[in-house]
Amino acid sequence: MKSSTNAQNRITLHKEHVYFGGMNLTYQLVLERGTELHSFCIRVIKGSEIREVDVGTDLSRALSWYEAIVRGTVTPCTLEEVIRELQYA
Repeated sequence: MKSSTNAQNRITLHKEHVYFGGMNLTYQLVLERGTELHSFCIRVIKGSEIREVDVGTDLSRALSWYEAIVRGTVTPCTLEEVIRELQYA
């Protein structure tokens, strides 16, 4: 899980809201700008519950995983498990 970083170094590239099973879910693909290397993370929000996972520096993989997370209506509490499964798929 990612720790908080300076908001100036973070850019939300894509944001999507989904209503599923009585839950309002928000999905975000975020670029974290580093001094030499940029990385991406996926954030899932349900009310005050927020989970965020670093998905590396590969934009293509980040987009693919983000789309899978949104299509699967992944909740914050299962985000890390789903990312682990995607890593080995």
